Amino acid sequence: MNQYKNISMSDNKDTSIDLKSNEACFLQRLVELNLKDERNTSLIVYPLYTIVTVIILARMAGCNNSRTQRLFWQKNKKQLQSLIYGLVDEVPSEQTIRRVVALVKEDETVKFLSEYFVSFRENILKPLGSVPLAQRELIAADGQDIRATRSSKDGNDSRKNGGYDVVSLFSYTYGVTLCQRTVDKKNNEALAIMEMIKDLNLANFILTWDAINTRAATLKAVTEADADFLVCLKKCSVNGLTLKALSELTPQELINALVSPIQMM
Repeated sequence: MNQYKNISMSDNKDTSIDLKSNEACFLQRLVELNLKDERNTSLIVYPLYTIVTVIILARMAGCNNSRTQRLFWQKNKKQLQSLIYGLVDEVPSEQTIRRVVALVKEDETVKFLSEYFVSFRENILKPLGSVPLAQRELIAADGQDIRATRSSKDGNDSRKNGGYDVVSLFSYTYGVTLCQRTVDKKNNEALAIMEMIKDLNLANFILTWDAINTRAATLKAVTEADADFLVCLKKCSVNGLTLKALSELTPQELINALVSPIQMM
């Protein structure tokens, strides 16, 4: 369970952010969709939603005024940059933070924070299977060729050497890419997916991908993350089991059915 440490910045103690990248990404996206920035865009470094996201995280860490919120930003700058897209090295002044807080309307704040904490944060903290399917977040995993990395053999475009692929985890609900990895072979997409699953909090999520990545190892990674999967199979039967029979198996039974080396696609 992810928790924020309630540490006051005035006592010079270190504060930390125990947060997965998709949680910060979802929060930032919700702020972006719900708040309108009325400032002159030619005179600002950060959009309103970026500053508000950091302020929210600072408040969750016990920093309740502009001075401590700026100190929070300074002390956690490197980690914040890894969690929130668009952050550079510049930290806003206390005056800027106060102005941003004054711009945020109370009803808008209540709206997007309710979505974040009720719809998302509460769902990932509930026991596995207790969230109805219609309320779960859907994450799609897929890989795409980087065209410039593919080369033709003797000028024959029909015989191209495989290049690099970018593998992404995409949030259907929020319309953002949560993670990306670059792999040098199509068959390595599954390994990249398993690595990215470890970096995210996916409890009660549903993950989906195409048949090439349906392996015992990828399915096991999903279940160990307390998530569910909706995936394709290359073959009409596995170990003598038809698709209908496979659809009736529990997740662990399906993983066991794919363990045979013959089925490692």
